[in-house]
Amino acid sequence: MFKDFSATNFDGYAFGRNDFDIITANSDGIGQYNGRDLKTIYPKWNIELNRIGSILFENDFYYVWEDSYNTFIIHGKLK
Repeated sequence: MFKDFSATNFDGYAFGRNDFDIITANSDGIGQYNGRDLKTIYPKWNIELNRIGSILFENDFYYVWEDSYNTFIIHGKLK
């Protein structure tokens, strides 16, 4: 499978369970690609946040952001 994300807010990192359920790093937050569309599902509230890690389990994902002062862990549930 190949998808051209150049006209989207995709920021260069993706992981997922299959071709129709991919979690991405977007310039404006955490994204999800469903096989057709890339949407931001959790917005970034601070432009200085940087992704430092993420992990995907069968039904959960954890996404770690940090800025100059804090580290934030976002926990998401997959359907």
